[in-house]
Amino acid sequence: MKQVIYPALITGILFITPALAQQSVPTILIPKSDGPSGPIMPAVKAAPGTVFDVTRFGNALTGRLGPVATAYSWTIMQGGKPVASDGHGYARTVNDGPRSHGSDVRQNVASVSKTVTTVAVLQLLRLIGKNEDTKILNYLPPGWAAGPNIAGLSFADLLNHRSGFPNANNNSEALLDYAAMRTMVAKGTSAAPPAPGRRPFDYRNVNFALLRVLLRMMYDQTGQRSEQFARTMQDQLGKLGPPSNGAVYQPAINNYFYAAWVQNKIFAPIGSTGTLCQDKSPTQTLYYDRGQTIVGEKSMGNNSWTNFCGSGGWYLSSNDLSRLMAALRHTEILLPKEWSDKMVTKRFGLYRTAGAHGDDYSHGGVVGSGGKGGIYACVIRFSISVEAALVVNTAMPAPFGSDPCGIIRSAFDDAWQ
Repeated sequence: MKQVIYPALITGILFITPALAQQSVPTILIPKSDGPSGPIMPAVKAAPGTVFDVTRFGNALTGRLGPVATAYSWTIMQGGKPVASDGHGYARTVNDGPRSHGSDVRQNVASVSKTVTTVAVLQLLRLIGKNEDTKILNYLPPGWAAGPNIAGLSFADLLNHRSGFPNANNNSEALLDYAAMRTMVAKGTSAAPPAPGRRPFDYRNVNFALLRVLLRMMYDQTGQRSEQFARTMQDQLGKLGPPSNGAVYQPAINNYFYAAWVQNKIFAPIGSTGTLCQDKSPTQTLYYDRGQTIVGEKSMGNNSWTNFCGSGGWYLSSNDLSRLMAALRHTEILLPKEWSDKMVTKRFGLYRTAGAHGDDYSHGGVVGSGGKGGIYACVIRFSISVEAALVVNTAMPAPFGSDPCGIIRSAFDDAWQ
């Protein structure tokens, strides 16, 4: 698939704020923080004559991906609008029923799903009039036992991976589904250090798997029925069993609610319809070795993470991801600015990396298919008004395979002249 550039939407490739337009040296104001809720550091100035060129960015991204990824797609946004995209290789090879990869082709985006779950958490906290420091205890499902130190856990502890839960950082239904979360909470977690100390950062998928469970309980506190909303997903996810079978029904209604909220309250408002934590279609993206020589593999869960989504498992395209990041930054469609800014200032669902042209905020995703297939993704917002997303469905060699965001970052640095 050929690279697409949208020149009509490119309003300028030199990024200078209006107040600085009369200055002889372009200055890009980039708030820098030394940690969650840290102080604002001095503005960063670009070197004299430094100009960002979105066309160079696109060319550099495709050029850097060429030697390491056989099939992929990327999308670049500028000023909140799509300005370039590219797709290469196959989402499904000729032997599997050919389908080219492209910016509207969805695949598992692995841990980039945590950025999605973060938005849902912030939306519901705002809806119920609470903030991130609210304790999670009152939002556990009925009948769940709270083990040692659970009462002291806040939503921020989960969003920041500071919960202290000791679970292995793996991906599987057995480790991340409703029953696993119930068992984990009953066992409890480590004690927090005396205030104002916090548990150390420890990246664990279980933090966001638990957040998935809490969302439905948060919604119920609005006085509305989460079950009614969850049932709207039956045509897409299958009929729910009888409520009398609680061991099956409660996990299912929880998973359906999470899917319904994200689909209807996050992606539909930004123009991405039908998003799910699965792809059962006959044209579903498959995952391959670097040369796409093997029979295409499905991701774990037979291409369905519905029962354990949240920390991973959303099936999205580079267009979907870039729209999400642009909407959070340039609009209030999903969250008011004071709430979306928490993702940056408090590192909720995004991580800061200092670069030559200012800080960027991103989340990457890497997960295996259970065989030789590779699954990679990244969504990123740069210091200037540019966002980008990348998805890859073929194995990439080290070190690229462990840091898909690094490829975009390097291409961004190549785009300045």
